[in-house]
Amino acid sequence: MLNNRNKMTMMAGLVALMPLMAQADFPDKDITIVVGYGPGGGTDITARVVARYLEKYLDGDASVVVKNVKGAGGVIALTQVSRADPDGYTVGTFNVPASIGRMIDRKVSYDLDSFDFLSSVTSDPNTLITQSDDDISTLDDLKQTCADGDRLTLGLAGYGGEDHFAAKQIESALGCHFTYVPLGGDGSARTALMGGHIDLAVVNVSAAYNYQDSLNFLGVMDESRSEYMQDVPTFKEQGYDIEMASTRGYVLPKGTPKAIVEQYNEAFAKMFDDSEFLKDMSREAVPAAYLDADAWKALVQQQHQAVVELWTNDPWK
Repeated sequence: MLNNRNKMTMMAGLVALMPLMAQADFPDKDITIVVGYGPGGGTDITARVVARYLEKYLDGDASVVVKNVKGAGGVIALTQVSRADPDGYTVGTFNVPASIGRMIDRKVSYDLDSFDFLSSVTSDPNTLITQSDDDISTLDDLKQTCADGDRLTLGLAGYGGEDHFAAKQIESALGCHFTYVPLGGDGSARTALMGGHIDLAVVNVSAAYNYQDSLNFLGVMDESRSEYMQDVPTFKEQGYDIEMASTRGYVLPKGTPKAIVEQYNEAFAKMFDDSEFLKDMSREAVPAAYLDADAWKALVQQQHQAVVELWTNDPWK
């Protein structure tokens, strides 16, 4: 028979094993990807593709659901993620430079050390759009309109993101002065433009791709033309050296067990070996671009330094 001391030792051992046992069964309930923007934007579109393949490549039978937590340019969502239990069941979307810009230009309760970085999956270029029947159909048209003194309204997800930085470069290059309308996501900016509530919008290619019949594309902000919009010239082709994109990746709350973090990273690596995943990304006009955890975190840190310098030299609010 076990004496009391031996019973206590056995119980202590079982308690110590409980986290390992839980990890071994991971996942055994639904996983939530928290998206900091509304439905229909590039981050949301990407997350919904990723969710299907996390279900496929994470061990277990759990579903992966996408939860849109719109507000403060993604700050509310990342606040929730940083405060979630570090058990692997809450995943956050993290975009650069947008998620960084909103850490710098306002007070938030988290920083880069609040997260375990997983992988990034895309670098989605920006494009400048108007309505399909608008008089402004080229960058030269826009430049002339601005020279005539017209002050145009421009929709974007929010201040401190790549769409905002792109708009500032456009103002400088074309001599424009926009009235900015932050709308909480590029899907919302696209919708506002199509509804005639704003004159222009900066959105990601993935957010505009399925609406080409209702939109006019003034240019893509990438080194070369988008494979999804071969007829749309780049800004560089039109004489304006502007490139901008959103690099989207994923994070877990800091302190998530190492075995679970590794399980996620293995799942992301397997996705990019899956031709169906690549086809699904392409179908949504999301350029698949993989960075593993180390490379993803290094890019975030590099972008953080660059955005801090931008804010120091030219604060945008």
